[in-house]
Amino acid sequence: MNTQNLMSIEYALQLILKTVPPMSHSAYEPVNIDAAHNRICSHDITAPISIPPFAASAMDGYAINSEDPQFTGAPPYQLRVQGRSLAGHPFHGELQKNCCIRITTGACIPARADAIVIQENAIRTSEQIEISHRPEKNAHIRNVGQDVGAGQLILSAGSRLGALQLGWLQACGIASVNVLRKLKVSVFSTGDELSSTGKSLAAGEIYDANRLVLIKLMEHFPVIISDLGILPDDEDTIRNALGAAAEKSDIVLSSGGVSVGDADYVRNIVSEIGHLELWKIAIKPGKPVAFGKIGKAVFFGLPGNPVSAIVTYLLLAKPAIEKMCGKSNVDSPLKTFATLEGSISHSPGRTEFQRATCYQDSAAGGLQVSVSEDQSSNRFASFRDCNCLIELSSDSKQPVTGDRVTILPLEGLLT
Repeated sequence: MNTQNLMSIEYALQLILKTVPPMSHSAYEPVNIDAAHNRICSHDITAPISIPPFAASAMDGYAINSEDPQFTGAPPYQLRVQGRSLAGHPFHGELQKNCCIRITTGACIPARADAIVIQENAIRTSEQIEISHRPEKNAHIRNVGQDVGAGQLILSAGSRLGALQLGWLQACGIASVNVLRKLKVSVFSTGDELSSTGKSLAAGEIYDANRLVLIKLMEHFPVIISDLGILPDDEDTIRNALGAAAEKSDIVLSSGGVSVGDADYVRNIVSEIGHLELWKIAIKPGKPVAFGKIGKAVFFGLPGNPVSAIVTYLLLAKPAIEKMCGKSNVDSPLKTFATLEGSISHSPGRTEFQRATCYQDSAAGGLQVSVSEDQSSNRFASFRDCNCLIELSSDSKQPVTGDRVTILPLEGLLT
């Protein structure tokens, strides 16, 4: 196979990210915090209050003043229990000299107290405790603003609001947040051989799975998806659908029809009503990938084989969607190394991504990886038990058992 004129995946991704427009930060809306999951901040967010808003105990124990006269002598030290401060029920008044306050984790530090004796280091008898050492000042105390101070930057514009980010905002008492508008994406599959699930298959038909997978993968992003269904291999139908979708969408994403078959009309129609930036990439699976624009809409034409569609979406379309949603930093996929078990068939010329299973084996020296399924690009079954992709560079030799290979964990790619 002649791969000399094929664009490398690295250059293709660079071109795609350079071409796609980021979401304008002027296109935003306020939403309640419980509806902001996976949305993108349109503005910087600062803390309206300090967290914690009061000095609090980090441990269960006793609040004391480390400079009380009692501590000038030799241990052990006896302190009278003056009262208690519980989480949500602070002690009212001031700690007296040579006394202590029973305190629980998260409770307010009483006035004049400056340290906590943890419960395990105190012997209590009735209304008195005995300790064997003088605590250092500020021991086990969470000062005001230890987590975040009032006015401090919490999240920058372009940050994605995951569960942890939302939790932090809620802890700061933020009930609503300004987020960028949702991206509009139209999705369709092409092919006379495709049928919808629930229908009986006619001779020569298969069920369309690509569209569902792509839609579900995009649900991690702030997008509004229009499912255009299955389009037949008919030029006029495809031309009309592409034109209408481009007028109402930020992205048009198709599966199938971009190769060189007699009925592969999508690529030529996009060239006719818009323009293509690239077609054919030195990647396996997924060589026939089309990318361009129709009017103001970005177009991705993914291959029809399911594995090819999924791999090219994850490695090329997904980073573009991240940028177009307004995310400030488009994350590169996590890569690590594992020791190969078994052999892999690989021909130089294209960067190849094989479905594989990795696991930790301390006895064998760490992370191990193996390929057990037929790697044909039509085989959805190759994702069974798959939790990573093995990346084989275009100029690498065929790896054998014991070689260190690069892997991309699927957990990071799919979210």
